[in-house]
Amino acid sequence: MNETFDIQRLGKLFVYEVTNYLPRFFKSLMIASGVLVAVWLLSLVATVDIMDNGREELINSLYFFMLLLSPYIIYKDMNNRKKGYMYAMIPASTLEKLISMFLVCCTVVPAVVYLSLTLTDVVLYVFSQLGVGTFEKLVFFHPFSTMFEMMPWFDNLISVISSVTTAMMFNSIFRKNKIFKTVLFNIIVVFSLTIIVLLINNIISPEFVERVSNWFADCFASFSEERLESLAMWTLRLFYIAWIATTLGITYYRIKKVNY
Repeated sequence: MNETFDIQRLGKLFVYEVTNYLPRFFKSLMIASGVLVAVWLLSLVATVDIMDNGREELINSLYFFMLLLSPYIIYKDMNNRKKGYMYAMIPASTLEKLISMFLVCCTVVPAVVYLSLTLTDVVLYVFSQLGVGTFEKLVFFHPFSTMFEMMPWFDNLISVISSVTTAMMFNSIFRKNKIFKTVLFNIIVVFSLTIIVLLINNIISPEFVERVSNWFADCFASFSEERLESLAMWTLRLFYIAWIATTLGITYYRIKKVNY
């Protein structure tokens, strides 16, 4: 028997996790849909139309937020000292668990969240057409093409995937208060990087910065604006791909080495 990867074993694990773990996510999904309902109810008493211009942005924000929360909710017990042994006892290899987790969080969850928010919006739109509410148009949002309007859909897609795999990584690292610790960790990192940049800026002389700037300007002097934009975009893509690989690698290590 292949202890590393077996496609049939992966399929059984995937079905098991969708059947047993995904329902944990439905309560949070109902809350997200409830936000749309609350805004619709608010539109009943508002004196001006508050939603048709910003409803797509709201749905898009809810969509992205739910994707980020999904690993913390669906796999919250994977490294819990009391409940995590059930996850550890699943007859599947570490690689299969990682792949299944990735598939659940990056394919099933986006589809489920999209259907939930879209169906909620359809129902509220129908009520508005019957004279209750002020939703004058139906929103079929395109999450990966509207997340960042300046970026192509593929780049939006890999940026969202990198955010989800980052959540998977932090979920596997922290045992308690996972979301709070993730936010706190990122705040500390941003604050630390800001301090480092300010210190470097104070240490490095303006002459050195000017020399470096001139060197870069000379290197890319022959590049057209389109070529520079393409280079910047490919650099960003490679960064996202490298980051996805890094977060998945850390998650793999945590699944394999977690102690209960």
